[in-house]
Amino acid sequence: MTIKKIIKRIFNIGTVQPNPTNQYEKISYAQCGEDIIIEYLFRLRNIEKPVCLDIGAFDPFFANNTYKFFLKGSIIVNIDANPAAIEKFKQVRSTDTNLNIGIGGKAGEFDFFVMQDPSLNTFSEIEKNNLEKLGHALKEIIKIKMVTIDKIFEKYFKNGTVDLLSIDAEGVDFEIIQSLDFTNHQPKVICIESINYTPDGTGTKRIDLCSFIENAGYHEYANTNINSIFVHKNWWFGK
Repeated sequence: MTIKKIIKRIFNIGTVQPNPTNQYEKISYAQCGEDIIIEYLFRLRNIEKPVCLDIGAFDPFFANNTYKFFLKGSIIVNIDANPAAIEKFKQVRSTDTNLNIGIGGKAGEFDFFVMQDPSLNTFSEIEKNNLEKLGHALKEIIKIKMVTIDKIFEKYFKNGTVDLLSIDAEGVDFEIIQSLDFTNHQPKVICIESINYTPDGTGTKRIDLCSFIENAGYHEYANTNINSIFVHKNWWFGK
């Protein structure tokens, strides 16, 4: 059972409804409460409806970093290479922009490895091989169009920057973040999977990935072990 499934079973995520009698109650739809932390960051900077780009969006509700902001009326672009996932987004979150493509370091058409557990789908053959060694079965291989992240910024965010960039791309997260032109595109907050996958969540932290983001002008504000949340230093510290 994957970490995402364990969390869903424990907390029954996706079915819990807010209790209007408890003014202190906080509802999270994210994997490990990341959306609550991110909401707090934006509230401190008076941003009620952050503009979001979610790469590897996975599911409209469950383990999703942007559903909380969808409920607020945010502008959101959801990207997932899994056609079935994007169909769910189109049905449930039709006011968002929902794209069935992959994001990578270069454009083209590439093999997409669809696992029996869809939360582990990946473009990385190395990641796919590691998953199979851990006992995860490959369901099928399909061809999916891939574009660069800069093209997404240029096409869908012409009138301003992205407030929240969320990346959960199973093995190609570093490739995506390395290809981003930080000179022209500087998301205020980046939430990214920052440990190597293990079934029990004890994977080693991706120091190379985190150092790269920090060197691009970011400060690691929070870490939920699986995901790291970075804030742009100029935006956060006002320098």
